[in-house]
Amino acid sequence: WQSIPLLDNNEPLIAIGRGTDYEDIVTSAVYAGEHLHSPYRDDNVIDVADAIIYVRCSVADRLKKAQSLLPTGMKLIVFDGYRSVEVQRALFDQFLDELRIIKPDWSEAQLVEETEHYVALPSTDVSCPSPHSTGGAVDVAIIQDNRMIEFGTPFDHGSERSALRYFEDETHVLNKADELASEHRRLLSHVMH
Repeated sequence: WQSIPLLDNNEPLIAIGRGTDYEDIVTSAVYAGEHLHSPYRDDNVIDVADAIIYVRCSVADRLKKAQSLLPTGMKLIVFDGYRSVEVQRALFDQFLDELRIIKPDWSEAQLVEETEHYVALPSTDVSCPSPHSTGGAVDVAIIQDNRMIEFGTPFDHGSERSALRYFEDETHVLNKADELASEHRRLLSHVMH
């Protein structure tokens, strides 16, 4: 993303979720600790995170369209949209700090490079912001009966298993849960595209 120059189209950020024009889209502000299974609850809540999820207008419209393509009984759930630079920095630093504990023998460069596989480097450069700092990126899943369907990892899981195409490699599909995760990731990819 750092090599893609951006020009602001001045499209406004809007709120999505309950009490908005997009209230059919379920939101759960994970970084503000709203999500029940958030790793950012209690002591890990990111103080500067907003409980309201904002996205660009065109993103909200696309989310609404994607949701209309889901099978009956399923809905999108948006955990995150626009992030301030402060939130992006807090997420980056938190992942980096946890990685330092897990990999104490790694150099700082190795730690930063690995962190960037899961959390974008915060950027204050208006011509090259972090993707979430544009309001054009979302963290999204599918729920059914108010529960996230099987995706193979919990939200914000930082490992190779969280890569979108992980279960496309047949050697990674070891059981029924992995098969479901593969099917559900394909479904989410399909409706989002």
